[in-house]
Amino acid sequence: MGRDNVLHPRYARLHQTYRTPWLATLLITMLGLLLLFLSSYLSGIKTVIDDSVDVHRLLKARLRHVSSDLVTLIVGVGVLLIWAGFVESFLSQYHEPVLPYSIKIGFGVVEFVLLTLFLGRAGLKEDAA
Repeated sequence: MGRDNVLHPRYARLHQTYRTPWLATLLITMLGLLLLFLSSYLSGIKTVIDDSVDVHRLLKARLRHVSSDLVTLIVGVGVLLIWAGFVESFLSQYHEPVLPYSIKIGFGVVEFVLLTLFLGRAGLKEDAA
């Protein structure tokens, strides 16, 4: 950012041995340590840090709650990718075996009906027994 003139050019100076922007790294480290130290004494910074920790806790709880749905989606995407490879390999019009269009259209209709049934059923809530 210093070389792009977004920051002052002094922050673009590189260390002679390591070729890293040592001044910018040192400044950011010192600023981070200062904010960490001040967070114990200033309520505003402490509130921001506490709120970010609370958001992390809430996100973790939410992910735990929807984890089974995420696994289902990820597995579903994997199956769709494998299925797309199968369709491209065996049913595409540019590859052997050459199948009549009526079979390909029938196959597509069956896929559409099965997908519609699956998606219609996927959103239903299970009854508690």
